[in-house]
Amino acid sequence: MLRRKPIGAVALVKRLAASGALVAALCLLVEPSAGTAPAASTQSVSLAVTQTYDGLSRSYLLRFGGAISSPAPGEDVTVMQQICGYKFATAIAGTQTRAGGVWDAEPSNPYLVPPSATYRARWRNLRSEPVTLRPPIPVYFIPVGRGRWRVSVSIGSVYQDLRGRVVVAQRLAQGRWTTIGRQKLVIQPSGGGPITYGTTFVIRKQGWTVRALVPAKSAAPCFRSSVSQKWTS
Repeated sequence: MLRRKPIGAVALVKRLAASGALVAALCLLVEPSAGTAPAASTQSVSLAVTQTYDGLSRSYLLRFGGAISSPAPGEDVTVMQQICGYKFATAIAGTQTRAGGVWDAEPSNPYLVPPSATYRARWRNLRSEPVTLRPPIPVYFIPVGRGRWRVSVSIGSVYQDLRGRVVVAQRLAQGRWTTIGRQKLVIQPSGGGPITYGTTFVIRKQGWTVRALVPAKSAAPCFRSSVSQKWTS
């Protein structure tokens, strides 16, 4: 009886490679089993912010809403607020989801809301995409007598130094607003309240339609450009 000589490991690999069987064998080694668990579904929380200005209280009112990826009710959601100019965020509102995972909330103190801030909703260890509000900067233009007009800019709790920023006085002529003066803002006495910036223009002409303008460069980065109410000099 003839005896076959044992095949060494190296020779076996060469023979399998030549026959194409090696590729099939390796595929069996790397192919996942039928019982492998699928990847976990992505979880998320969304946020929408509605901002309105209350002229009576001279404050901004906010309302928050959104949804989580889970349809379960009773899930805790917190809204975090980072005031423009600050490096930290604090909780401003909290609520629980309703059926379907939807939620809505209002600030715990609606009259202490900063005009300019960034918001995120937090659910479990997840955070929503940020929502940043940069409203027009509040500016007031008031006649104080003898041709003098006072500009006042109050930014509430926002941390932005407006000293030296330019504000413009304008008049309406032939349907266009034209510049009649430029001044730089300075800090005004606030009596312990929010910091207020202001300056004074002298407009002695009678019968002009006038207003004050805070340009975009002066309002940035926390606010957008804005104009005051119109007056007749």
